[in-house]
Amino acid sequence: TITVNANPANDMCDAANVVLTSTAAATLQTNLCATEDSPASQCGVVADDDASVWYEIAGDGTNTTLTIDVIGTGAPALMMPVVEVYQDCGVTFEGGTCNYASPLMLDCLDPDLTYRIMVASSAANAVAMSGVQVERSTR
Repeated sequence: TITVNANPANDMCDAANVVLTSTAAATLQTNLCATEDSPASQCGVVADDDASVWYEIAGDGTNTTLTIDVIGTGAPALMMPVVEVYQDCGVTFEGGTCNYASPLMLDCLDPDLTYRIMVASSAANAVAMSGVQVERSTR
């Protein structure tokens, strides 16, 4: 028997179908069998974005701060992923981190725009993350 795992539904930016709202968390997500995106990560190391998945959060017209928390789970858990925020699919970079270790906070964002969030790992088949929590607020 040959088993082939499917790519995650949110593997590509233009299919960021896991839509997050102001305080929602995407739980039990995985980047198992996710593919590398083009263009490559802002980190400059192609291997850092081998297995990327995408999320989006819609503008709410008020809040300008975005806080993103990625929680790894499983064995091995997703650790120190690349987390990057774009206005679109990998073109207009807003900010991010190459070695995520705690919540990422970006200030002074346009409250009316929808932002795309890439979470990636150098492990092409990292097991899972228990949640990607995104919150909009005003600072």
